[in-house]
Amino acid sequence: MGKRTVQSYDGATCYADDCDERPIARGLCSKHYQRMTDHGDITRGRQSIAGDRNPMWKGNSAGYSAAHWRVAAAYGRPSEHPCAECGASATDWSLQHDADPSTLRTELIDGWPHWYSLDIDAYVPRCKKCHGAYDWGHKMATRPRRRDERGRFLPYLDGDG
Repeated sequence: MGKRTVQSYDGATCYADDCDERPIARGLCSKHYQRMTDHGDITRGRQSIAGDRNPMWKGNSAGYSAAHWRVAAAYGRPSEHPCAECGASATDWSLQHDADPSTLRTELIDGWPHWYSLDIDAYVPRCKKCHGAYDWGHKMATRPRRRDERGRFLPYLDGDG
């Protein structure tokens, strides 16, 4: 077997414009070399297809998670906004309970109903504490909970409350 030679790094930079990274292969840094092998072009990065042009788009059939992803796509992460109740850093997008009832939907997750809307304007940023208190207060005010024979709360079912 022949002796392997190791190229030394002599301060060269990637051939791509405005890139000062160290080249790893064919004069390109790791990021640009990967783009070249994946796409045949070093300028083309990850392509995002949003909305109805995306093959995974579900339109009005979207569920709870997709509704929240849409809100985040439109307004950014909740942490970029203050809580609507206390002004602390928000952690969640919270559905306003006074949202238009015709836009509300429910999805059972782990046996519990989760209300959501595809209307992104029906959400406000809230911190965990305020989000929990807001939802709990609404739940207690509007949905009486059933109990089993031992007095334990039962999960909500479709049609409850």
